[in-house]
Amino acid sequence: EEEEQEEEEAFIAEMQMVAEILQHIVQRPEDYLENIENIVKLYKEIILHPLEEVMAEHNSQYLIELDGNKPPEELFMTVMDRLKYLNLKRAAVLTKLQSTEEEITDIMENDELFRTLASYKLIAPRYRWQRSRWGRTCPVTLKEGNIFPGLPDFSVSFLGKIYCLSSEEALKTFLLNPRPYLLPPMPAPPFKVFIFGPQSSGKTTLCHLLAENYKGKVIDYATFVQPRFDKALETLVKDTIAEATETAIKAVRERLFIKLQAKKQAQSTLRILEREFEKKEYDKFPSDGFKSLEESQSSFDEAFTHEPPKDGSLEDKEDKKSSENVFDDQSSKTDTLEDSIEDVTAEHPEVLSMIEETVKMTKDMNFEQPYEKHAEILEEIIKEVAEENMNRFSGAPKFGGWILDNCPVIKELWIVLVEKGIIPDLVICLSDTEKNGKYLLNRLYLENKTEVDSKILERLLDDLQKKKKEE
Repeated sequence: EEEEQEEEEAFIAEMQMVAEILQHIVQRPEDYLENIENIVKLYKEIILHPLEEVMAEHNSQYLIELDGNKPPEELFMTVMDRLKYLNLKRAAVLTKLQSTEEEITDIMENDELFRTLASYKLIAPRYRWQRSRWGRTCPVTLKEGNIFPGLPDFSVSFLGKIYCLSSEEALKTFLLNPRPYLLPPMPAPPFKVFIFGPQSSGKTTLCHLLAENYKGKVIDYATFVQPRFDKALETLVKDTIAEATETAIKAVRERLFIKLQAKKQAQSTLRILEREFEKKEYDKFPSDGFKSLEESQSSFDEAFTHEPPKDGSLEDKEDKKSSENVFDDQSSKTDTLEDSIEDVTAEHPEVLSMIEETVKMTKDMNFEQPYEKHAEILEEIIKEVAEENMNRFSGAPKFGGWILDNCPVIKELWIVLVEKGIIPDLVICLSDTEKNGKYLLNRLYLENKTEVDSKILERLLDDLQKKKKEE
């Protein structure tokens, strides 16, 4: 009885605690019994019948029915037991070949590297990982069209082969799905080639043969890059001349405007001086209000008399006329200056003289860094060629498929190309080292035989004439 009472008390205490907890817990509408029953009813009415039809039509061999009321461990075991009898092949698993005991440096040679990697994480005692056809080249970057060496820290094994990835991003993409990077025609070279050689050495013929074999495109530097550079230089010259004309027009207009302002200032000062002069002349006359009758009478008589004016008054009038004429001349000059400011165009003589100086300077004009411009143009052409030649064959790398011919061998240009990442995978240099290039010289002679023979004859004739003169 005591035990029963204790159990009842414990049960009551537990229920009270649950009731207290339930007050603080958020209850969803889906958790109520009525809603649960409605959801189960909907499932039976809407989903259950179509699902049973699909299960009936499906192959029973590949259908696994599970009871959701069982624990997950038991469900997993039942699934694994059923999968054993389905004759399924296990998926190829990627294994990271890394060892905490032994450190692998990037300086390690390929043979030594593959020898050490082959013994990591063996699936069987005598089963060692084999070297793949990619060697140490990263398959992910090679698929994109770039040849980068793989790092030992990002080495993996797949289908019994060793693959070295170049970066962590490449490793992640390879681990997600390695097959696109390993399917034929990979490992195919991206085909980025530079060919150098003297004239008539056969480099252009070799370019076209290689392009035909690897389905690439020949980029002739003299045909593609140089004309674009010349065109860009022409536009630069035109732009500089246009800027020079604008600045010249502005300068001429400003100079004429300054002249106009000076003229207007002179006119205003002249007017002020005339007004001051008139005031002074007016102040000379008597200004008293109480004039004598004689003075008023004399002034009245003078006003009505028709005597000719004196010489002094004539001179004053002439001075006024001359000043008025000067003022009119200055105003006309200002008007002409205003008209000339408006009429300043590119055909103005002063503007033309300034433009001639800039044209003389632009004859030897060039870009501040011409080799960078060459590299930019070459980069644009390579991008265009890569886009055109992307589908040259199925599974072709994204970048590549070009061969550069007649590229000038200039140190500054090569430095800029390396900085921009325009680096070939293969550089071919043709040369004739046997017998001091006799074969190549003979070929050049045969190509230009008439010209060379005529020059030799001219030289011999000149020598004969000199000997005759000396004799």
